[in-house]
Amino acid sequence: MLLLLACQSSSLTDLQDAFHHASESTGVPYEILVATSYEISRFNQRDGAENREKGIGIMNLRNDVAFPALADAASLVDLSVEDVVDDPENSILAGAALMAFAADQQEDWIGEPIDTLQEWYPIVAAWSGSSDPLVADGFAADVFDWIQGGLNVV
Repeated sequence: MLLLLACQSSSLTDLQDAFHHASESTGVPYEILVATSYEISRFNQRDGAENREKGIGIMNLRNDVAFPALADAASLVDLSVEDVVDDPENSILAGAALMAFAADQQEDWIGEPIDTLQEWYPIVAAWSGSSDPLVADGFAADVFDWIQGGLNVV
């Protein structure tokens, strides 16, 4: 089922455009980007402040070496960490680039391309940042529930 992002404000329209741009630029499905971001941050950039899990921004990138690492994501799109922290569109693009990088690693490991949304599940689970497999699986299940059930943000 197609994920729906209904936008009535210019800021949400800008985010929707940023998700589309990031998807087209990296090959990460739009649905994966939107649902992951919504589940992890509710589209809140938080003015660059860390949350309790040490995640920053709309894509909840981590300001340490744990996946999904902010510095790694920023370097993949040739942006500074500050540019990613300060701008939600940059956070989306950097997060998408990091997801695409993880997908490339998964493809190398299993020897097959990621062709379906369901094959993104392990990458989404890792995006939770949790080392507990039950927490990571629960996070991914919630993301895929958004994808299947649809998401309306007004």
